[in-house]
This record gives sequence, structure tokens and C-alpha cells, in this order.
Amino acid sequence: MTTNDLDALLDKGSKFLNEGNLVEALKCFDKATEISPSDREAWNIKGMILYKQTKFQEAIDCWDRALEIDPGNGNTWGVKGTAHQKLCQFQQAINCFEKAIEIDSGNASLWAYKGTAHFELKQFHEALKCYEKATEIDPNNSRSWINKSLILEMLSKNQEVLACYDKIIELEPDNAFGWHYKGLALSRIGKHSEAKKYLDKAKELDPKYANYKT
Repeated sequence: MTTNDLDALLDKGSKFLNEGNLVEALKCFDKATEISPSDREAWNIKGMILYKQTKFQEAIDCWDRALEIDPGNGNTWGVKGTAHQKLCQFQQAINCFEKAIEIDSGNASLWAYKGTAHFELKQFHEALKCYEKATEIDPNNSRSWINKSLILEMLSKNQEVLACYDKIIELEPDNAFGWHYKGLALSRIGKHSEAKKYLDKAKELDPKYANYKT
């Protein structure tokens, strides 16, 4: 098979992938990696297809092949980490995210993923460090602030969590979560009158919060 033939096969597989036809796309990339086993991108894309099919271990195997060819690819380390997370292999996920962060330390998503893996291992202080870094890099990602607030709650850091809820409310003023949990945090430190305003606002935004006991 010529280089042009291989390129045509890769283009065909990419077209199937863009159309959402994972089965036919996988056939193309199976063939491509068989013909050209040193093609890093073919292994990467094949891994992504398998990931989308929830075949996480097979995806990891593909990304391992890609990393043998190019161990300095931070994106591959990152996606491999997410596959380990799907398999509840949290320490392996952390190892991958650390490799990815060595290459791309300014990627907020990598820090957030690493934080989640530490959280699952009940390594709350390490998780907090990761989410602090994630929110520092990308202060407009409300999901990172929410996850950070959950960890601060677990560590009973009442003052710090109040600032977290303020940021969540700023980013998502129509999300009852920030209002409700700030109200609970204020109530815990004895500011009951102020807490009521936040709790009432949460109930206004989402009636399900009316059933919560304070």
C-alpha cells in the first residue's frame, strides 16, 4: 500500500468518525495501524474511538502504543488518564495526569482531572491543591469551583468555602447550588439571618431545595 493509499484510508476513517459511525471508523483505523504501526496519530484516533465505545482498556493499549512512539505528547497522557479513571484505576490516572502536567502545566482541565482522582482516593489535601491550581489557571470554570467547594466542606474550612460559593454564584447566578450551600455555611458559623436570604434564594431558583433541612 502506498502513502497515498494510507492517507485515503485515514481520511475515510476520519469521515466515518465525524459522521458518528464508530464501527466503520474503527475498521479503518484497525487497518491503518496494521499497515503503519509507527503512525502515532492513527493509534491516538483508534484509542479515542475505542474510548467512545467504552472499551477503556483497549483504548489505553492504543495510547500506550502512541506513547511508545511519542512519549512527549501531553494530550495522549491526559486522555489515557481519563480512561484509567473510567476503570476506577485512580493511581494510574494520577500518574498519567502528572506526566501530562509536566508537559502542559497550564492546562486547567488536567489539574481538575488529577484533583478528581485524588478525591476518589480520599486524598483530600492533594485534591484541594489540584483544584486551587485549576481555578487559578481558569477562574471562570464553575465546575472546578464546585468541586473545590466540596473538598473545602469536607475539610471544614468554613471561611474559605464561603469565598468559593461567592465565585460560584458570580459565575452561575441562576444555579441554586451556590446559594443553598453558602446559606448552610453561613448558618454553621451562626449568621442565621444572612443565611436565610441565601437559602430563600435557592428555593426560589429550584423548588427542590425547599425540602432540605437546615
